[in-house]
Amino acid sequence: MFGLLTAYSLTKQNHQVTIIDTHRPPPPLSAANDYNKIIRAEYNDEIYVKLFLEAIDAWRNEFSLVYECGRISVVPKHAGQLQFEKSSIEMVRRFSKNNYEHLIGGKQLSQRFLWLENNSFGEEVEFTYSPESGLGRSSESLQLMLEKVLATGYAKLINDEILLVTDDGARAKSGKAYTGEKYLVCCGANTGSIIDLNHQTSSSGMFVAHIQLSVQEYQKYYNMPIVFSSELGYFFPPDPLTKKLKIAAVAEQCVNYGTSRKSFPITQTTISSIHSCLEKSIPELAKHPVIDPKLCWFSDLAGSDFLIDQVPTSERVFVATGDLGHAYKFLPTIGKYIYQRMVGTLDQGLRKKWRWKDAKKDHTVNWRVERGVIDLTDESEATERKYSRHKL
Repeated sequence: MFGLLTAYSLTKQNHQVTIIDTHRPPPPLSAANDYNKIIRAEYNDEIYVKLFLEAIDAWRNEFSLVYECGRISVVPKHAGQLQFEKSSIEMVRRFSKNNYEHLIGGKQLSQRFLWLENNSFGEEVEFTYSPESGLGRSSESLQLMLEKVLATGYAKLINDEILLVTDDGARAKSGKAYTGEKYLVCCGANTGSIIDLNHQTSSSGMFVAHIQLSVQEYQKYYNMPIVFSSELGYFFPPDPLTKKLKIAAVAEQCVNYGTSRKSFPITQTTISSIHSCLEKSIPELAKHPVIDPKLCWFSDLAGSDFLIDQVPTSERVFVATGDLGHAYKFLPTIGKYIYQRMVGTLDQGLRKKWRWKDAKKDHTVNWRVERGVIDLTDESEATERKYSRHKL
């Protein structure tokens, strides 16, 4: 995603750009290859809140692929996440007029949202409703962005697999070598296989799956907000074309410390967690079969910032990757900041925040939750590995 968005900014400045990818964007194993992604304002960091407000303005005025359906968040019990949520709401209120609603107990929740009338949340559970949050149509927006880039006449798309990038050029699996004035490596979870990131990032995979709604069920739930719980999972309004409702599972996550990203079958643990998530919120849908599961790969960074910088050992190679689990919302605007870093005009505050970091130092934020992990590093192992505990 970062590469395509940077190409858009470059072509608007009449720069010639060559985009090289193994697939036409979005790649099939990428988390971006999906119907929808959350767009939300909540950060406990002033920089990201301001970036969000800039991006949502662009979404509203330049793109028609955002749906501000709202988001119900289950207030977490996890101490770090609870503090993150409270400080994030305070931060958003400093810079915008987001009309948050605070609800207490499953009964009050069902009175506010009638389609949640059968929820089984306890009366001690708290909820925050943000009407300004919503979703973006992920795959469709990236396809649109690619069309915009190619339509400028300043960009070309080449189907090839890049193996290594240095100041001398980009070496491909086809045997070809591609050269240019500057090089930007932004291959999501695969970035570390092309350049040495000094262990700053890891590759993570999240399971998503769906349930099929009937016409009658779709009519009941099509106008629902996103329901988000960092401890149970979260789900979206159903797709109007397929009438499928997407659920993102949080019980476990895959990691890969090797060089390849691959698919992996959804586990029974994850399927059970999806049913549990629905049973708590919309029990009438909990027994629907789980269909169309997918493992979505993304690049992860311990401190949850992006990594947008020049590679220290190179003069002409730049990298744009990092915590891509929250990057999509910045689609309309992030490319210009990557472009600014490449030409040396990026704001010093952003440059410091997204700089190449010392991986030996602990940059981990305190709101990450321990989850079961499936380690897929060894390609020769086809079965699920023994669980470790890992904060994701």
